[in-house]
Amino acid sequence: MQKKIDYNIKSSKNLGWTPEWFECNSFSLELISCITSFQNSLGLEADGLVGPSTYRRIEAQLLSEEEYKPQKRNRRKGERGIIYNGKHFSINWDKVILWNERGGLSCKPGTYYDWSDKPERKPIQFVNHWDATLSSELCAKIIGKRGLSMHFLIDNDGTIYQMMDIQDPAFQAGSKFWNTNSIGVEISNAFYMKYQEWYVKRGFGERPIEEGHKLNGRKIEDHLGFYPIQLQALAALWAAVADATGISLEVCNTKGYCEGCAKGEHNGFINHYNLTKNKIDCASLDMEIVLELAKQNSQCS
Repeated sequence: MQKKIDYNIKSSKNLGWTPEWFECNSFSLELISCITSFQNSLGLEADGLVGPSTYRRIEAQLLSEEEYKPQKRNRRKGERGIIYNGKHFSINWDKVILWNERGGLSCKPGTYYDWSDKPERKPIQFVNHWDATLSSELCAKIIGKRGLSMHFLIDNDGTIYQMMDIQDPAFQAGSKFWNTNSIGVEISNAFYMKYQEWYVKRGFGERPIEEGHKLNGRKIEDHLGFYPIQLQALAALWAAVADATGISLEVCNTKGYCEGCAKGEHNGFINHYNLTKNKIDCASLDMEIVLELAKQNSQCS
């Protein structure tokens, strides 16, 4: 048990949480028990340790209990676009905010590979993630604390945030091979059913409920789905990215790990679970629906 206590002390310093988050006063056996109970309530591995996954869940829960005050985001007038190697590419979506604009969200230096002085990179995959948090703003804070990065975020209202130039590989897919060959997006969705009331109270409305999904032959617990406006934004983003980078406007429909995706043999749009059996995002994303919408948006289809 002392090893678990020592782990949580180190985790607390690295991630910025305290025993009070779990209604305890010190690093003790009682704290381990409280952490285990919290993990059990959300279907997480109940090991009593606050790793990144448990930390994100407890932080999201605490934030959900606070008054929600969305920040005003100033969107630029005129043509919308995304940035690839310093160049502007149009996107058929009117809610786009770049990292260098007022109200934008950005990645911290050192959390991505700086390829600004390299030849234009040729990514072959676009990886979909769900952020398991309550908003894109919170997602940006969390990945920043964890030393990670992401090219795009899609918020509850369909706003697309580009956090960095597509030219620079983000720390978002796992291995260096996956990162340097891909582009990533985090779609805001707190996942757990307990947060449905939070969305309703803040005026976003009820999220769809996803039931009966399986990955790698295992059932995924029932969870919250994406808002229709988020899927429309995702489709517009897919189309713009395909037009800009040449990534094939095709999807992988394997429900789980895909060796071809993991080896970089599949050129197209995939989910994080296609790269590793350790991930389940985005288990309930209907790739074919988004693909059809994306083809309607694309200039190259």
